[in-house]
Amino acid sequence: MEKRGDSIVKLLRKHKKLSRTELMTMTGLSDRIVRKRIEELRNEGFMIGVTASGGYSINNKTDFRRAMAIYKARASKEQKTYRRMQRTLENVNQVRFEG
Repeated sequence: MEKRGDSIVKLLRKHKKLSRTELMTMTGLSDRIVRKRIEELRNEGFMIGVTASGGYSINNKTDFRRAMAIYKARASKEQKTYRRMQRTLENVNQVRFEG
């Protein structure tokens, strides 16, 4: 039985670089599922990177580092949002609501 991401790995190995639209067309998967499978494959240790044009590649260190930088920036942004939400909640807890 083929694992869920096997077709994506095979296609990337064959074509070297593919856009998400191309992967959707070739696999019949939705945009959301392709993105989810890519994330799962990365978590399994596959070196799937992001090309300069925004597509995907496999076993390319430059593209993989680009993907890592994107994740790092996203994590930093999420952390900032979390801290702001936390401060908002602390401020709300200090206000007395009359009702």
